Amino acid sequence: MLVEVCDGYRYNEEPPEGTFDLPAGKRLVTPDPVPASPDITGTLPAEERAELVRLISASEAGWEAGDFRAFAKAWKFKDARSKRPLPSREEWRERVEAQKGRRADWASRIVSVEQADYFPVTTGPNACTGVRMPGVLQVRTSLHVRGAAGGPEWEGEARFFVQRGKTGFRIVHWEAPVEEIREATRAKP
Repeated sequence: MLVEVCDGYRYNEEPPEGTFDLPAGKRLVTPDPVPASPDITGTLPAEERAELVRLISASEAGWEAGDFRAFAKAWKFKDARSKRPLPSREEWRERVEAQKGRRADWASRIVSVEQADYFPVTTGPNACTGVRMPGVLQVRTSLHVRGAAGGPEWEGEARFFVQRGKTGFRIVHWEAPVEEIREATRAKP
């Protein structure tokens, strides 16, 4: 893991003369940017898109019901020996079971699918780290949540990270602002 600490910044100062001058005879070239995560939404075969929809729906149904067995059917959890900072099967079990009875509705819609080699994993309130997993699909979804018993609603974005395997797609990670959702959908006295 790489940790970079930066300090000693100085603001509102003029840079030294010539800092941004180009060498004699050279010109500034601005290459066309190559997206780090190419969007493949439009080229994804219909049957694969349908499989992603089923997979995410199954995971969310298990999450909403607090049913870990149903939730886990859509997942491929990290190997116990893995050094990746992904939550373990047991951590996911605790998270899923803690959701039971808290939501009346939890539904998402796929917005885009991107192919990536890295994805973020939240490791603390204001921290995340990147996990390298070549060829992972980042499935961006719009998410609508309603609290139990007609409670308040929340709308925003969640991202699923999905890997292709021999038996089809499996979710390897999911990033959603669960604490924000929990607070926003809590019934107010």
